Amino acid sequence: MGEAVHDVLNQAVALSRYLDDGRLAIDNNACERSLRGNAIGRKNWLFIGGQAGFRGCRLPGAAAMFSLISSAKRNQIEQTTYLTDLFTRLPETSTDNLNQFLPDHWQPPA
Repeated sequence: MGEAVHDVLNQAVALSRYLDDGRLAIDNNACERSLRGNAIGRKNWLFIGGQAGFRGCRLPGAAAMFSLISSAKRNQIEQTTYLTDLFTRLPETSTDNLNQFLPDHWQPPA
């Protein structure tokens, strides 16, 4: 208990930051709620599509696909356009340039 009190006292400024700016929330519940669907889905999707899934991928195929689709939705990307572009350009892309296909980095084709 003493350690917890000591930690709170050491972090008092950071813990009370929301008092200085009314736009800041006291907790991160909104963020947690927005990510819950992906987290729960990812756990459920692990067992869809058989044990093998995509070869060389730690997540089975369905889990990887649903995670990509959910991330695209979260980034307000039209999923069909995104997946079509991903599967068209991905085979020709070196492993050094794969980050460009992550939904938060992806740019639609011109």
